[in-house]
Amino acid sequence: MSRRQHNVVVQGPTLGRSAVCEPILRALPAWFGIEKATRQYIQDIDALPTFLALIDGEVVGFLTLKQHTAYAAEIHVMGVRPEIHRRGVGRALVDKAETYLSPLK
Repeated sequence: MSRRQHNVVVQGPTLGRSAVCEPILRALPAWFGIEKATRQYIQDIDALPTFLALIDGEVVGFLTLKQHTAYAAEIHVMGVRPEIHRRGVGRALVDKAETYLSPLK
């Protein structure tokens, strides 16, 4: 993918998307280099609400939420393909998650 700016489309939340997220996790060994933890994240992605970031129809990032209460949630795991870093993909994922978690107005 070139260095030019791309339009990021964020889909979700959805469940059962570990197959498209696992390659991203494995492309980030500095953050996800412990195999046991990576396997747990892969299982969690299937069971927890996950947002997918796409550029030109290709998944380039994801964000999985863990909601503890109606008022408390956390980013459980998040990853963006390394060659796409610093292009707004992470920000787009966080913005979509915040909107999803915001109470209806």
